[in-house]
Amino acid sequence: MNRKQILQRLDGIEWQDFELKSAAGGVPRDALRTVCAFANSGGGWLVFGVSEGPDGYAVTGISDPDRFQNDLLSACRSPEKFHRPPHVVPRILRIEDRWVLSLRVREATRLDKPVRVKVKGTWEPYVRVGAGDHRCSPEEEGRFLRDASLERFDQTPCPFVTIEDLDPDSAGWLQGLITLRRPERGQAAAIELGAWLRQSTLSLEDGSLTYAAALLLGNEQVIARLKPGGIADMRVMFTMSSQGLPAHRWDDRLLCEGNLVQTLRRLLERIHQLCPQPFALEPDSPHRRSRSPEEDALREALVNLVAHQDYADPSRTATILWWHDKAGFTNPGDSFVSPARLWSGGYSEPRNPLIIRLLRQAGLAEQAGSGLPYIHRLWTDADRPAPIIHNDPASKRFEVLFDWGGDKDGGVNEGVSEGVSEGVSEGVSEGVSEGVNAVDNLDARSRECAHVIQHHPGLRVPQLAEHMGRSRATVERHLKTLRDRGLVVFRGAPKTGGYFLIDQESEDSES
Repeated sequence: MNRKQILQRLDGIEWQDFELKSAAGGVPRDALRTVCAFANSGGGWLVFGVSEGPDGYAVTGISDPDRFQNDLLSACRSPEKFHRPPHVVPRILRIEDRWVLSLRVREATRLDKPVRVKVKGTWEPYVRVGAGDHRCSPEEEGRFLRDASLERFDQTPCPFVTIEDLDPDSAGWLQGLITLRRPERGQAAAIELGAWLRQSTLSLEDGSLTYAAALLLGNEQVIARLKPGGIADMRVMFTMSSQGLPAHRWDDRLLCEGNLVQTLRRLLERIHQLCPQPFALEPDSPHRRSRSPEEDALREALVNLVAHQDYADPSRTATILWWHDKAGFTNPGDSFVSPARLWSGGYSEPRNPLIIRLLRQAGLAEQAGSGLPYIHRLWTDADRPAPIIHNDPASKRFEVLFDWGGDKDGGVNEGVSEGVSEGVSEGVSEGVSEGVNAVDNLDARSRECAHVIQHHPGLRVPQLAEHMGRSRATVERHLKTLRDRGLVVFRGAPKTGGYFLIDQESEDSES
Protein backbone atom coordinates (compact mmCIF):
# COMPACT_ATOMS: atom_id res chain seq x y z
CA MET A 1 0.00 0.00 0.00
CA ASN A 2 1.56 3.29 -1.10
CA ARG A 3 1.19 6.81 0.30
CA LYS A 4 -1.69 7.74 -2.02
CA GLN A 5 -3.64 4.56 -1.21
CA ILE A 6 -3.26 5.08 2.53
CA LEU A 7 -4.50 8.66 2.30
CA GLN A 8 -7.48 7.50 0.25
CA ARG A 9 -8.35 4.85 2.83
CA LEU A 10 -8.12 7.39 5.64
CA ASP A 11 -11.14 9.09 4.12
CA GLY A 12 -13.13 5.91 4.70
CA ILE A 13 -13.42 3.54 7.64
CA GLU A 14 -11.66 0.49 9.03
CA TRP A 15 -13.20 -2.64 7.65
CA GLN A 16 -12.62 -6.23 6.59
CA ASP A 17 -9.17 -5.73 5.08
CA PHE A 18 -7.93 -2.50 6.69
CA GLU A 19 -6.88 -1.65 10.25
CA LEU A 20 -5.16 1.40 11.75
CA LYS A 21 -2.93 1.45 14.86
CA SER A 22 -1.40 4.50 16.54
CA ALA A 23 1.62 2.53 17.84
CA ALA A 24 2.73 5.40 20.08
CA GLY A 25 4.42 3.05 22.58
CA GLY A 26 5.76 0.43 20.17
CA VAL A 27 4.04 -2.60 18.67
CA PRO A 28 0.47 -2.69 20.07
CA ARG A 29 -0.49 -5.83 21.99
CA ASP A 30 -3.53 -6.46 19.84
CA ALA A 31 -1.64 -6.06 16.53
CA LEU A 32 -0.69 -9.75 16.38
CA ARG A 33 -4.33 -10.77 16.80
CA THR A 34 -5.17 -8.64 13.77
CA VAL A 35 -2.33 -10.25 11.81
CA CYS A 36 -3.75 -13.67 12.75
CA ALA A 37 -7.28 -12.63 11.77
CA PHE A 38 -6.16 -11.30 8.38
CA ALA A 39 -4.18 -14.49 7.69
CA ASN A 40 -7.22 -16.68 8.42
CA SER A 41 -9.54 -14.45 6.41
CA GLY A 42 -8.87 -12.81 3.05
CA GLY A 43 -5.69 -10.98 4.01
CA GLY A 44 -5.46 -7.25 4.72
CA TRP A 45 -3.46 -4.15 5.56
CA LEU A 46 -2.26 -2.98 8.96
CA VAL A 47 -1.12 0.66 9.04
CA PHE A 48 0.90 1.82 12.06
CA GLY A 49 1.40 5.46 12.97
CA VAL A 50 -2.16 6.65 12.47
CA SER A 51 -4.53 7.58 15.29
CA GLU A 52 -8.19 8.51 15.51
CA GLY A 53 -9.12 11.99 16.72
CA PRO A 54 -12.31 14.05 17.06
CA ASP A 55 -12.04 15.14 13.43
CA GLY A 56 -11.27 11.70 12.03
CA TYR A 57 -8.01 9.89 11.49
CA ALA A 58 -4.69 11.73 11.81
CA VAL A 59 -1.13 10.72 10.94
CA THR A 60 0.85 10.63 14.21
CA GLY A 61 3.88 8.70 12.97
CA ILE A 62 6.32 6.18 14.47
CA SER A 63 9.28 7.55 16.46
CA ASP A 64 11.79 4.82 15.51
CA PRO A 65 10.58 3.09 12.34
CA ASP A 66 13.58 0.73 11.96
CA ARG A 67 13.28 -0.63 15.48
CA PHE A 68 9.49 -0.82 15.19
CA GLN A 69 9.74 -2.79 11.95
CA ASN A 70 12.30 -5.21 13.41
CA ASP A 71 10.19 -5.81 16.53
CA LEU A 72 7.05 -6.40 14.47
CA LEU A 73 8.66 -8.76 11.95
CA SER A 74 10.46 -10.68 14.71
CA ALA A 75 7.13 -11.22 16.46
CA CYS A 76 5.46 -12.37 13.22
CA ARG A 77 8.25 -14.91 12.63
CA SER A 78 8.59 -16.07 16.21
CA PRO A 79 7.39 -19.63 17.03
CA GLU A 80 6.61 -18.24 20.48
CA LYS A 81 3.98 -15.95 18.97
CA PHE A 82 2.59 -17.86 15.95
CA HIS A 83 2.37 -21.60 15.58
CA ARG A 84 2.80 -21.03 11.83
CA PRO A 85 4.43 -17.77 10.73
CA PRO A 86 2.10 -15.63 8.60
CA HIS A 87 3.31 -14.19 5.31
CA VAL A 88 3.75 -10.42 5.82
CA VAL A 89 5.28 -7.69 3.67
CA PRO A 90 6.26 -4.39 5.40
CA ARG A 91 6.76 -1.00 3.85
CA ILE A 92 7.92 2.23 5.53
CA LEU A 93 6.48 5.45 4.13
CA ARG A 94 6.89 9.15 4.80
CA ILE A 95 3.52 10.93 5.14
CA GLU A 96 3.13 14.51 6.38
CA ASP A 97 6.78 14.47 7.56
CA ARG A 98 6.10 11.44 9.75
CA TRP A 99 7.07 7.80 9.40
CA VAL A 100 4.24 5.32 8.81
CA LEU A 101 4.58 1.56 8.43
CA SER A 102 2.14 -0.43 6.32
CA LEU A 103 2.08 -4.20 6.76
CA ARG A 104 0.52 -6.37 4.07
CA VAL A 105 -0.75 -9.65 5.57
CA ARG A 106 -1.29 -12.39 3.00
CA GLU A 107 -4.07 -14.92 3.36
CA ALA A 108 -2.72 -18.26 4.58
CA THR A 109 -3.19 -21.36 2.46
CA ARG A 110 -5.91 -23.80 3.46
CA LEU A 111 -3.23 -26.24 4.64
CA ASP A 112 -1.86 -23.62 7.08
CA LYS A 113 -5.23 -22.59 8.52
CA PRO A 114 -6.21 -21.92 11.16
CA VAL A 115 -3.24 -19.72 11.98
CA ARG A 116 -3.00 -19.40 15.77
CA VAL A 117 -1.47 -16.65 17.89
CA LYS A 118 -0.43 -17.02 21.54
CA VAL A 119 -2.60 -14.89 23.81
CA LYS A 120 -1.91 -15.09 27.56
CA GLY A 121 -0.18 -18.43 27.13
CA THR A 122 -2.93 -19.99 24.99
CA TRP A 123 -2.88 -20.64 21.24
CA GLU A 124 -5.97 -19.01 19.73
CA PRO A 125 -7.20 -18.65 16.14
CA TYR A 126 -8.88 -15.39 15.05
CA VAL A 127 -10.92 -14.32 12.03
CA ARG A 128 -11.79 -10.90 10.66
CA VAL A 129 -15.47 -10.01 10.87
CA GLY A 130 -16.31 -6.50 9.72
CA ALA A 131 -13.84 -4.15 11.42
CA GLY A 132 -13.06 -6.46 14.35
CA ASP A 133 -10.91 -9.47 15.22
CA HIS A 134 -12.93 -12.34 16.66
CA ARG A 135 -11.79 -15.57 18.23
CA CYS A 136 -12.92 -18.56 16.18
CA SER A 137 -15.84 -20.52 17.55
CA PRO A 138 -15.38 -24.31 17.79
CA GLU A 139 -17.54 -24.69 14.66
CA GLU A 140 -15.41 -22.18 12.71
CA GLU A 141 -12.20 -23.84 13.85
CA GLY A 142 -13.59 -27.22 12.80
CA ARG A 143 -14.27 -25.91 9.29
CA PHE A 144 -10.68 -24.75 8.96
CA LEU A 145 -9.35 -28.10 10.17
CA ARG A 146 -11.53 -30.07 7.75
CA ASP A 147 -10.41 -27.96 4.82
CA ALA A 148 -6.77 -28.37 5.87
CA SER A 149 -7.01 -32.16 5.67
CA LEU A 150 -5.47 -33.86 2.64
CA GLU A 151 -8.22 -36.48 2.81
CA ARG A 152 -11.39 -35.09 1.25
CA PHE A 153 -14.63 -35.71 3.12
CA ASP A 154 -16.58 -37.12 0.15
CA GLN A 155 -13.93 -39.82 -0.40
CA THR A 156 -14.02 -41.16 3.17
CA PRO A 157 -16.23 -44.10 4.23
CA CYS A 158 -19.70 -43.35 5.56
CA PRO A 159 -20.09 -45.81 8.45
CA PHE A 160 -23.89 -45.99 8.61
CA VAL A 161 -24.81 -46.42 4.91
CA THR A 162 -25.10 -49.65 2.92
CA ILE A 163 -26.22 -50.31 -0.63
CA GLU A 164 -29.75 -50.93 0.66
CA ASP A 165 -29.87 -47.29 1.82
CA LEU A 166 -29.44 -45.94 -1.71
CA ASP A 167 -32.29 -44.70 -3.89
CA PRO A 168 -32.43 -46.92 -7.02
CA ASP A 169 -34.14 -44.25 -9.18
CA SER A 170 -31.37 -41.73 -8.40
CA ALA A 171 -28.69 -44.34 -9.14
CA GLY A 172 -30.35 -45.28 -12.44
CA TRP A 173 -30.64 -41.65 -13.52
CA LEU A 174 -26.98 -40.87 -12.82
CA GLN A 175 -25.80 -44.16 -14.36
CA GLY A 176 -27.83 -43.46 -17.48
CA LEU A 177 -26.38 -39.98 -18.00
CA ILE A 178 -22.82 -41.21 -17.56
CA THR A 179 -23.35 -44.15 -19.91
CA LEU A 180 -24.80 -41.90 -22.62
CA ARG A 181 -21.61 -39.86 -22.55
CA ARG A 182 -19.27 -42.82 -22.03
CA PRO A 183 -20.68 -45.72 -24.07
CA GLU A 184 -17.44 -47.67 -23.69
CA ARG A 185 -18.64 -48.56 -20.19
CA GLY A 186 -21.58 -50.51 -21.55
CA GLN A 187 -25.31 -50.08 -21.12
CA ALA A 188 -26.33 -48.78 -17.71
CA ALA A 189 -29.03 -51.40 -17.34
CA ALA A 190 -26.46 -54.15 -17.79
CA ILE A 191 -24.24 -52.93 -14.96
CA GLU A 192 -25.16 -54.20 -11.52
CA LEU A 193 -25.35 -51.39 -8.97
CA GLY A 194 -22.64 -52.76 -6.71
CA ALA A 195 -20.26 -53.17 -9.64
CA TRP A 196 -21.03 -49.66 -10.87
CA LEU A 197 -20.36 -48.22 -7.40
CA ARG A 198 -16.96 -49.94 -7.35
CA GLN A 199 -16.22 -48.85 -10.91
CA SER A 200 -17.08 -45.24 -10.03
CA THR A 201 -15.04 -45.44 -6.78
CA LEU A 202 -18.21 -44.59 -4.84
CA SER A 203 -17.47 -47.71 -2.82
CA LEU A 204 -14.08 -48.67 -1.38
CA GLU A 205 -12.12 -51.90 -1.62
CA ASP A 206 -13.64 -53.25 1.59
CA GLY A 207 -17.15 -52.69 0.21
CA SER A 208 -17.96 -49.68 2.38
CA LEU A 209 -19.68 -46.74 0.71
CA THR A 210 -18.18 -43.26 0.62
CA TYR A 211 -19.89 -40.08 1.76
CA ALA A 212 -20.10 -39.19 -1.94
CA ALA A 213 -22.31 -42.24 -2.54
CA ALA A 214 -24.47 -41.38 0.47
CA LEU A 215 -24.90 -37.76 -0.62
CA LEU A 216 -25.45 -38.44 -4.30
CA LEU A 217 -27.79 -41.44 -3.97
CA GLY A 218 -28.89 -41.83 -0.34
CA ASN A 219 -32.54 -42.19 0.65
CA GLU A 220 -34.44 -39.67 2.78
CA GLN A 221 -33.28 -41.17 6.08
CA VAL A 222 -29.62 -40.96 5.04
CA ILE A 223 -29.87 -37.32 3.91
CA ALA A 224 -31.82 -36.34 7.04
CA ARG A 225 -28.94 -37.67 9.09
CA LEU A 226 -26.23 -36.01 7.00
CA LYS A 227 -27.95 -32.68 6.25
CA PRO A 228 -31.03 -32.22 8.46
CA GLY A 229 -31.58 -28.70 7.05
CA GLY A 230 -31.64 -29.92 3.46
CA ILE A 231 -29.21 -29.69 0.58
CA ALA A 232 -30.51 -26.44 -0.93
CA ASP A 233 -33.23 -23.88 -0.20
CA MET A 234 -34.59 -21.89 -3.16
CA ARG A 235 -36.82 -18.87 -2.53
CA VAL A 236 -38.54 -16.79 -5.20
CA MET A 237 -39.64 -13.22 -4.46
CA PHE A 238 -42.05 -11.25 -6.66
CA THR A 239 -40.13 -8.06 -5.85
CA MET A 240 -36.99 -6.18 -6.82
CA SER A 241 -33.81 -7.05 -4.93
CA SER A 242 -33.47 -3.41 -3.83
CA GLN A 243 -36.60 -3.87 -1.74
CA GLY A 244 -34.89 -6.57 0.34
CA LEU A 245 -36.63 -9.67 1.57
CA PRO A 246 -40.39 -9.10 1.84
CA ALA A 247 -42.12 -9.31 5.21
CA HIS A 248 -43.52 -12.73 4.33
CA ARG A 249 -39.92 -13.77 3.37
CA TRP A 250 -40.77 -15.42 0.02
CA ASP A 251 -43.54 -15.92 -2.53
CA ASP A 252 -42.49 -19.40 -3.61
CA ARG A 253 -40.13 -21.83 -1.92
CA LEU A 254 -38.47 -25.08 -2.91
CA LEU A 255 -36.61 -26.78 -0.03
CA CYS A 256 -34.65 -29.77 -1.33
CA GLU A 257 -34.29 -32.42 1.37
CA GLY A 258 -33.46 -35.34 -0.92
CA ASN A 259 -30.07 -36.50 -2.19
CA LEU A 260 -27.90 -34.54 -4.62
CA VAL A 261 -29.37 -36.21 -7.69
CA GLN A 262 -32.93 -35.47 -6.58
CA THR A 263 -31.93 -31.91 -5.65
CA LEU A 264 -30.38 -31.28 -9.04
CA ARG A 265 -33.35 -32.72 -10.93
CA ARG A 266 -35.84 -30.55 -9.02
CA LEU A 267 -33.81 -27.35 -9.20
CA LEU A 268 -32.85 -27.79 -12.86
CA GLU A 269 -36.55 -28.06 -13.68
CA ARG A 270 -37.36 -25.02 -11.55
CA ILE A 271 -34.64 -22.89 -13.14
CA HIS A 272 -35.87 -23.91 -16.59
CA GLN A 273 -39.33 -22.64 -15.67
CA LEU A 274 -37.98 -19.38 -14.26
CA CYS A 275 -35.59 -18.53 -17.09
CA PRO A 276 -36.49 -16.63 -20.25
CA GLN A 277 -36.92 -18.92 -23.24
CA PRO A 278 -36.72 -16.67 -26.32
CA PHE A 279 -36.92 -18.25 -29.75
CA ALA A 280 -33.42 -18.84 -31.10
CA LEU A 281 -31.79 -21.33 -33.48
CA GLU A 282 -28.76 -23.42 -32.70
CA PRO A 283 -25.60 -22.22 -34.49
CA ASP A 284 -25.33 -23.76 -37.97
CA SER A 285 -28.61 -25.63 -37.44
CA PRO A 286 -32.29 -25.07 -38.32
CA HIS A 287 -33.35 -26.48 -34.94
CA ARG A 288 -34.56 -24.32 -32.08
CA ARG A 289 -32.15 -23.84 -29.23
CA SER A 290 -33.21 -26.01 -26.29
CA ARG A 291 -32.02 -23.59 -23.57
CA SER A 292 -31.15 -19.92 -23.32
CA PRO A 293 -27.53 -18.88 -22.53
CA GLU A 294 -28.76 -17.51 -19.22
CA GLU A 295 -30.19 -20.89 -18.27
CA ASP A 296 -26.94 -22.63 -19.16
CA ALA A 297 -25.02 -20.21 -16.93
CA LEU A 298 -27.44 -20.71 -14.03
CA ARG A 299 -27.34 -24.49 -14.45
CA GLU A 300 -23.56 -24.40 -14.09
CA ALA A 301 -23.88 -22.18 -11.01
CA LEU A 302 -26.36 -24.66 -9.55
CA VAL A 303 -24.01 -27.60 -10.09
CA ASN A 304 -21.20 -25.62 -8.44
CA LEU A 305 -23.53 -24.89 -5.53
CA VAL A 306 -24.27 -28.58 -5.06
CA ALA A 307 -20.77 -29.90 -5.74
CA HIS A 308 -18.67 -27.56 -3.60
CA GLN A 309 -20.56 -27.45 -0.30
CA ASP A 310 -18.95 -28.36 3.00
CA TYR A 311 -21.09 -31.44 3.61
CA ALA A 312 -19.28 -32.23 6.85
CA ASP A 313 -21.06 -29.21 8.32
CA PRO A 314 -24.66 -30.34 8.96
CA SER A 315 -25.80 -26.96 10.31
CA ARG A 316 -25.74 -24.88 7.11
CA THR A 317 -27.73 -25.11 3.87
CA ALA A 318 -27.03 -23.65 0.43
CA THR A 319 -29.51 -20.98 -0.67
CA ILE A 320 -30.81 -19.58 -3.95
CA LEU A 321 -32.62 -16.23 -3.79
CA TRP A 322 -34.48 -15.23 -6.95
CA TRP A 323 -35.86 -11.71 -7.47
CA HIS A 324 -37.25 -9.99 -10.56
CA ASP A 325 -33.88 -8.41 -11.31
CA LYS A 326 -31.28 -10.68 -9.66
CA ALA A 327 -30.50 -14.24 -8.66
CA GLY A 328 -28.02 -15.13 -5.90
CA PHE A 329 -26.42 -18.52 -5.24
CA THR A 330 -24.84 -18.78 -1.76
CA ASN A 331 -22.81 -21.79 -0.71
CA PRO A 332 -21.63 -22.86 2.78
CA GLY A 333 -17.97 -23.36 1.96
CA ASP A 334 -15.46 -20.88 0.52
CA SER A 335 -13.35 -21.45 -2.57
CA PHE A 336 -9.87 -22.91 -2.09
CA VAL A 337 -8.77 -20.82 -5.09
CA SER A 338 -8.63 -17.00 -5.08
CA PRO A 339 -11.31 -15.13 -7.08
CA ALA A 340 -8.67 -13.82 -9.51
CA ARG A 341 -7.51 -17.34 -10.32
CA LEU A 342 -11.10 -18.57 -10.52
CA TRP A 343 -11.95 -16.01 -13.21
CA SER A 344 -8.77 -16.72 -15.17
CA GLY A 345 -9.63 -20.42 -15.37
CA GLY A 346 -7.44 -23.49 -15.35
CA TYR A 347 -7.20 -23.70 -11.55
CA SER A 348 -9.13 -26.30 -9.64
CA GLU A 349 -8.97 -27.46 -6.03
CA PRO A 350 -12.41 -28.94 -5.35
CA ARG A 351 -13.72 -29.56 -1.85
CA ASN A 352 -15.55 -32.70 -3.05
CA PRO A 353 -13.47 -34.14 -5.94
CA LEU A 354 -15.39 -37.41 -6.19
CA ILE A 355 -18.79 -35.72 -6.39
CA ILE A 356 -17.64 -33.19 -8.98
CA ARG A 357 -16.02 -35.95 -11.06
CA LEU A 358 -19.27 -37.92 -11.23
CA LEU A 359 -21.28 -34.82 -12.12
CA ARG A 360 -18.76 -33.91 -14.81
CA GLN A 361 -18.92 -37.43 -16.27
CA ALA A 362 -22.72 -37.05 -16.36
CA GLY A 363 -22.39 -33.83 -18.38
CA LEU A 364 -23.75 -31.66 -15.59
CA ALA A 365 -20.58 -29.66 -14.94
CA GLU A 366 -17.80 -28.10 -16.98
CA GLN A 367 -14.24 -29.39 -16.91
CA ALA A 368 -12.25 -28.69 -13.75
CA GLY A 369 -11.18 -25.09 -13.46
CA SER A 370 -13.40 -23.76 -16.26
CA GLY A 371 -16.73 -23.38 -14.44
CA LEU A 372 -16.67 -19.65 -13.58
CA PRO A 373 -15.13 -18.50 -16.89
CA TYR A 374 -17.82 -20.56 -18.66
CA ILE A 375 -20.55 -18.94 -16.52
CA HIS A 376 -19.10 -15.47 -17.17
CA ARG A 377 -18.93 -16.02 -20.93
CA LEU A 378 -22.48 -17.32 -21.21
CA TRP A 379 -23.95 -14.54 -19.07
CA THR A 380 -22.12 -11.66 -20.73
CA ASP A 381 -22.68 -13.07 -24.24
CA ALA A 382 -26.40 -12.70 -23.47
CA ASP A 383 -25.79 -8.94 -22.91
CA ARG A 384 -26.18 -9.25 -19.13
CA PRO A 385 -23.94 -7.50 -16.57
CA ALA A 386 -20.99 -9.65 -15.53
CA PRO A 387 -21.74 -11.94 -12.57
CA ILE A 388 -20.30 -10.87 -9.22
CA ILE A 389 -18.60 -13.35 -6.90
CA HIS A 390 -17.84 -12.94 -3.23
CA ASN A 391 -15.54 -15.39 -1.47
CA ASP A 392 -15.46 -15.07 2.33
CA PRO A 393 -12.76 -17.32 3.85
CA ALA A 394 -13.56 -16.11 7.38
CA SER A 395 -17.18 -17.28 7.38
CA LYS A 396 -16.53 -20.05 4.83
CA ARG A 397 -19.08 -18.72 2.36
CA PHE A 398 -19.11 -18.34 -1.43
CA GLU A 399 -21.67 -16.36 -3.41
CA VAL A 400 -22.39 -15.73 -7.09
CA LEU A 401 -24.79 -12.91 -7.95
CA PHE A 402 -26.46 -12.67 -11.38
CA ASP A 403 -27.94 -9.35 -12.50
CA TRP A 404 -30.53 -9.46 -15.28
CA GLY A 405 -29.79 -5.82 -16.05
CA GLY A 406 -33.44 -4.84 -16.61
CA ASP A 407 -35.28 -1.55 -16.21
CA LYS A 408 -37.48 -1.31 -13.14
CA ASP A 409 -40.59 0.02 -14.88
CA GLY A 410 -40.24 -1.22 -18.41
CA GLY A 411 -40.02 -4.97 -18.20
CA VAL A 412 -37.45 -6.14 -15.73
CA ASN A 413 -36.32 -9.32 -17.43
CA GLU A 414 -39.60 -10.27 -18.96
CA GLY A 415 -38.58 -13.89 -19.16
CA VAL A 416 -37.92 -14.13 -15.45
CA SER A 417 -41.34 -12.78 -14.62
CA GLU A 418 -42.87 -15.15 -17.14
CA GLY A 419 -40.97 -18.04 -15.63
CA VAL A 420 -42.08 -17.21 -12.11
CA SER A 421 -45.73 -17.16 -13.02
CA GLU A 422 -45.50 -20.24 -15.23
CA GLY A 423 -43.55 -22.18 -12.63
CA VAL A 424 -46.13 -21.48 -9.93
CA SER A 425 -49.11 -22.12 -12.18
CA GLU A 426 -47.71 -25.49 -13.21
CA GLY A 427 -47.76 -26.59 -9.62
CA VAL A 428 -44.08 -26.54 -8.78
CA SER A 429 -44.75 -24.78 -5.51
CA GLU A 430 -47.09 -26.19 -2.94
CA GLY A 431 -50.50 -24.83 -2.08
CA VAL A 432 -51.40 -23.15 -5.39
CA SER A 433 -55.16 -22.75 -5.47
CA GLU A 434 -57.39 -23.92 -8.29
CA GLY A 435 -58.52 -20.33 -8.77
CA VAL A 436 -55.02 -19.34 -9.84
CA ASN A 437 -54.68 -22.31 -12.18
CA ALA A 438 -57.75 -21.04 -14.01
CA VAL A 439 -55.75 -18.14 -15.47
CA ASP A 440 -53.35 -20.36 -17.44
CA ASN A 441 -54.78 -19.23 -20.77
CA LEU A 442 -53.86 -15.59 -20.08
CA ASP A 443 -50.64 -13.88 -21.12
CA ALA A 444 -47.71 -14.31 -18.73
CA ARG A 445 -47.93 -10.83 -17.20
CA SER A 446 -51.64 -11.18 -16.39
CA ARG A 447 -50.94 -14.61 -14.87
CA GLU A 448 -48.23 -13.05 -12.72
CA CYS A 449 -50.64 -10.35 -11.56
CA ALA A 450 -53.21 -13.01 -10.64
CA HIS A 451 -50.65 -15.03 -8.69
CA VAL A 452 -49.53 -12.01 -6.70
CA ILE A 453 -53.16 -11.29 -5.80
CA GLN A 454 -53.64 -14.93 -4.84
CA HIS A 455 -50.67 -14.82 -2.46
CA HIS A 456 -51.44 -11.30 -1.19
CA PRO A 457 -55.21 -10.71 -1.34
CA GLY A 458 -56.42 -7.17 -0.78
CA LEU A 459 -53.56 -5.32 -2.47
CA ARG A 460 -54.24 -2.08 -4.34
CA VAL A 461 -52.56 -0.88 -7.56
CA PRO A 462 -49.52 0.82 -5.94
CA GLN A 463 -48.81 -2.26 -3.81
CA LEU A 464 -49.25 -4.61 -6.77
CA ALA A 465 -46.86 -2.47 -8.81
CA GLU A 466 -44.29 -2.69 -6.02
CA HIS A 467 -44.62 -6.48 -5.70
CA MET A 468 -44.41 -7.04 -9.44
CA GLY A 469 -41.69 -4.49 -10.13
CA ARG A 470 -43.91 -2.89 -12.81
CA SER A 471 -45.30 0.55 -13.48
CA ARG A 472 -48.82 1.36 -12.27
CA ALA A 473 -50.00 1.73 -15.87
CA THR A 474 -48.79 -1.80 -16.64
CA VAL A 475 -50.51 -3.23 -13.55
CA GLU A 476 -53.79 -1.43 -14.35
CA ARG A 477 -53.72 -2.85 -17.87
CA HIS A 478 -53.38 -6.41 -16.59
CA LEU A 479 -56.00 -5.84 -13.91
CA LYS A 480 -58.43 -4.78 -16.65
CA THR A 481 -57.72 -8.05 -18.45
CA LEU A 482 -58.42 -10.01 -15.26
CA ARG A 483 -61.61 -8.05 -14.55
CA ASP A 484 -62.85 -8.54 -18.11
CA ARG A 485 -62.36 -12.30 -17.70
CA GLY A 486 -64.24 -12.24 -14.39
CA LEU A 487 -61.21 -13.43 -12.44
CA VAL A 488 -60.65 -10.58 -9.97
CA VAL A 489 -62.87 -8.16 -8.07
CA PHE A 490 -62.21 -4.98 -6.08
CA ARG A 491 -63.70 -5.13 -2.58
CA GLY A 492 -63.97 -2.34 0.00
CA ALA A 493 -63.83 1.43 -0.05
CA PRO A 494 -61.87 3.13 -2.89
CA LYS A 495 -59.11 4.30 -0.50
CA THR A 496 -58.86 1.22 1.71
CA GLY A 497 -60.09 -1.71 -0.39
CA GLY A 498 -58.13 -4.06 -2.62
CA TYR A 499 -58.25 -6.77 -5.27
CA PHE A 500 -59.22 -10.40 -4.66
CA LEU A 501 -59.45 -13.42 -6.90
CA ILE A 502 -63.12 -14.29 -7.52
CA ASP A 503 -62.67 -17.91 -6.32
CA GLN A 504 -60.59 -16.83 -3.35
CA GLU A 505 -63.01 -14.03 -2.41
CA SER A 506 -65.92 -16.51 -2.54
CA GLU A 507 -64.05 -18.96 -0.32
CA ASP A 508 -63.32 -16.17 2.16
CA SER A 509 -67.01 -15.20 2.21
CA GLU A 510 -68.18 -18.80 2.72
CA SER A 511 -65.76 -19.31 5.58
